Amino acid sequence: MTTWMLLDYGEVISLPQPPEDVTAMAVLADLDTETFLDRYWRHRDLYDRGRPSHAYWGDVLDRGFSEGDPLVAALDAADTASWSRLDPASLEAIRRRPRRPAR
Repeated sequence: MTTWMLLDYGEVISLPQPPEDVTAMAVLADLDTETFLDRYWRHRDLYDRGRPSHAYWGDVLDRGFSEGDPLVAALDAADTASWSRLDPASLEAIRRRPRRPAR
């Protein structure tokens, strides 16, 4: 018998993005926070499915970027950091998951 545990990362294993992190990304993007969030989520699905980050951020900022652009790198780093706070309750549930018996 196979036992599976399927988990989502964003807001399941990780905590929600802190508002100050979102504001920091909006500042990097030179957009007000409301506009930034609208564009960030409008284009996020394709990005989460593998769209290159320079194309994603180009959609969010409505401009073209090439791979390796320093602003893209800064936005990538800020975005990653914003999702990097782990939820202790979720981690505890993962630790308590049923274990497969040793063969």
